[in-house]
Amino acid sequence: VRKDMEHGTKKDITGEEIDDLYNSTEEFLKRMKKLFEEIDELKQKEQFSKTYDEVVSSVRNALRLENTEVDNDKELPELFRKKLVDTGKLPVSALNHLKEVLSAKKEYDSDKMTKTEANGIVKTSIALLRVVIEHIQRVEAENSKKQG
Repeated sequence: VRKDMEHGTKKDITGEEIDDLYNSTEEFLKRMKKLFEEIDELKQKEQFSKTYDEVVSSVRNALRLENTEVDNDKELPELFRKKLVDTGKLPVSALNHLKEVLSAKKEYDSDKMTKTEANGIVKTSIALLRVVIEHIQRVEAENSKKQG
């Protein structure tokens, strides 16, 4: 009907045809909204998982520079505290951020976390990453000076 009206092949339109067009438009908009929500949820999960993996990897790398290997993620906070925080190489806030990120992963996996909370954890993760990466770069620079 819409195309006929646009091309001028149909001059008049009934109320029933308008209702049909309106209803089909409403259904289309509902489907689009649902698709956008699903895509948003998938992207959020991807971002959360990626950020979590980056945090764990960076912390493992920082501990490796301290000659410490981590076998289990459950050991991360304790080793992080002993090797990096207690020695004064990183602030206590970094340990708190790490614990927050690790516990949030469990909540997120069990779908107990809201979108807002997940976004907050991603921000916390980014702050932690910044601190840990700066530390890694500092240690690597010191090591290259010693070797050079």
